[in-house]
Amino acid sequence: DTSSDTLAGARSVFGGPDPELLGFMSKTEEDKGLVAQIEQWTADGLSPSDVAVFVYEKNDVREIEAALEAAGVEAQVVNEGTKGERLGDGVRVMTMHRAKGMEFSRVILAGADDKHVPLPATLRSVPDEEKGEAMLRERSLLYVASSRARDALVVTWSGKKSELLGE
Repeated sequence: DTSSDTLAGARSVFGGPDPELLGFMSKTEEDKGLVAQIEQWTADGLSPSDVAVFVYEKNDVREIEAALEAAGVEAQVVNEGTKGERLGDGVRVMTMHRAKGMEFSRVILAGADDKHVPLPATLRSVPDEEKGEAMLRERSLLYVASSRARDALVVTWSGKKSELLGE
């Protein structure tokens, strides 16, 4: 298929608040910001299991889980090993890829910086003539992850934000 798809004339029947964008100077500050946001939501009565934190890489899942647990926030990793398993009441932590098909009241897209989104290693092996298509796939991944939030979306990064987030 050589034609390109367009969203011209498309309208969503759903609406909601704009995402909140939060930049931090360091990863440690970003982790503290995640904890503060989750604590604010749960203090307002939201169940921790209605909150999810998505990251780009599998390695970052365990780092986020550790940061949350160290701050006293129960976290549940969702991965191929937890498929079909009954999870507890903790905040769900998973990769953006794993989030497809799920929905949560509140979502935090963490680590949306220029070193992780898109991951330079992902694009390194892509021929120059296919880089545009590869970037479109990365942008689509962000869209899918972002659209998992029903009521609120917070996007965080440390350092320089990803170029895919735009202005």
